Amino acid sequence: MLNNLMKIEHELQLMKKELQTCLMEQHNLPLSIRAMMNDELMDVERALWKLQNGQFGICEKTSQLIPFDKLHLLPTARTVDDFSLQRFFEKREVYS
Repeated sequence: MLNNLMKIEHELQLMKKELQTCLMEQHNLPLSIRAMMNDELMDVERALWKLQNGQFGICEKTSQLIPFDKLHLLPTARTVDDFSLQRFFEKREVYS
């Protein structure tokens, strides 16, 4: 579990650096895209704070643990509700 958390932390650090670099270097981005990137950066920073303070993976609504397999897919998730639309994007089997 600890190794998995370290991998997620590394991924979050990379995301943070990429977002910060893009925001600093891409001054010609539309304001709406810059706002979305700022929001994503805040989510990444929040997830890193939670990792450092032992609160990572705990639903902010219910205080229950979020399944690790889901956190691996979306490490910035704050609640179990963040995954409610996931089923629409998952690959489905086609039956003949």
